Amino acid sequence: MAFQYTNAEYLDMVYAYARANESLRGAINLYREMFPNRRVPTASVILNANQRLRDFGQFRVPTHAQGNVLCMLQCMSTERS
Repeated sequence: MAFQYTNAEYLDMVYAYARANESLRGAINLYREMFPNRRVPTASVILNANQRLRDFGQFRVPTHAQGNVLCMLQCMSTERS
């Protein structure tokens, strides 16, 4: 089961990533120091949060974009056939 994070937690991850000069290891260590009582996100969680914020301006993937991703994956699989 995937963990769900709050928007505030995602924002803190992106902040730590930026403060660590986009170093994932540095971001994880900084996040751990800043929030010792929270669960520590993995590198992929931090990267995905950062990418979603860049792509969509929010941490959740909008429903209209979810279909686009599925369509892209289906198109790619048919092209390879």
